[in-house]
Amino acid sequence: TTSPDRTPPAARPAATGTAELVPPAAAPSPAPVSANGATPARERAVVGRSGAYTVVAQPFASFTDLGAFQTALRELNGVEGVQVRRFTQGTLEMGVEYQGALPLPAVLQALPFPIAEIWHEEPYRIRVRLDADGDA
Repeated sequence: TTSPDRTPPAARPAATGTAELVPPAAAPSPAPVSANGATPARERAVVGRSGAYTVVAQPFASFTDLGAFQTALRELNGVEGVQVRRFTQGTLEMGVEYQGALPLPAVLQALPFPIAEIWHEEPYRIRVRLDADGDA
């Protein structure tokens, strides 16, 4: 008796009788998700956990909103320091010292602001786009 062919279908010769291997289909990598659950148009990698980050947040319509954002950021679990580097035309750039167990973008989701999107521009540079309409 002959034993059944236990070769995976992807490794079997093509039906034409040639000995070429047919590679299995590549599984798509998971797409990043914005704060409102939608997949952003640009792909963004979530990398790094603890360390010194640059966080760029926008837009801010008033200094009151900007101050409230800084205060809320300082109170997040794992955030050990926040230093304003620059504020211009509604965009706030800060240095953030973070020592937490979760990736900083995940922690930023807990901010009490309507967040439209959070993504890494570089390994330790994160951009936060606030929902100016408050709908996120």
